[in-house]
Parts: sequence; C-alpha cells; structure tokens
Amino acid sequence: MSVASQNTSGNAPSTIAKKGVTKRLQSELMKLMMSGNKACTAFPDGDNLFSWSGNLTGADDTVYEGLKYKLSLKFPAEYPFAAPTIVSHFFLLV
Repeated sequence: MSVASQNTSGNAPSTIAKKGVTKRLQSELMKLMMSGNKACTAFPDGDNLFSWSGNLTGADDTVYEGLKYKLSLKFPAEYPFAAPTIVSHFFLLV
C-alpha cells in the first residue's frame, strides 16, 4: 500500500484515496455499460462499488463458444495499482 493511500494510523486507506478509487470505478462502470458488449457484463452488488457480479460469454468459433461464466469481482482500496480478486463460480452451456 502506498503512503499516499494510508491514513494517519497507517492501516486503512484514506478517505481521499477511497474517493479516487470510487471515481475510477464509476468511470469504468459507465464505459462498460456504454460499450454495448453483450458478451461481458458486470455491475456493482447493490450500493457497494467495490464488489461486482458479472458474466462472460465465450466467443463464437472458439472452444469457449456456448459457455457463460458467472464472476465475482472484489476491488481493493488500492485499485488500479492493485488487481481485483476475481472468482469464477460456474459456467453454463447456453
């Protein structure tokens, strides 16, 4: 964790750092929604912008064609300098 993202106790991200991450996630959500890409969707879980649920659909003419993956994404307070945790729950044949 960078010094800039720590509060005075050194344990948790500062409010300023968290606002920057929130703004970044809002921007990325808007880009994803406006892209019109039906094969990749993701939305926040309720009001928690740091936790998203999403779906990926396998591309045509690949071994993944007809598969749909359900994902959970957890964004850290240090995002985008630290990667989100992504968990695939299952896949469906569509």
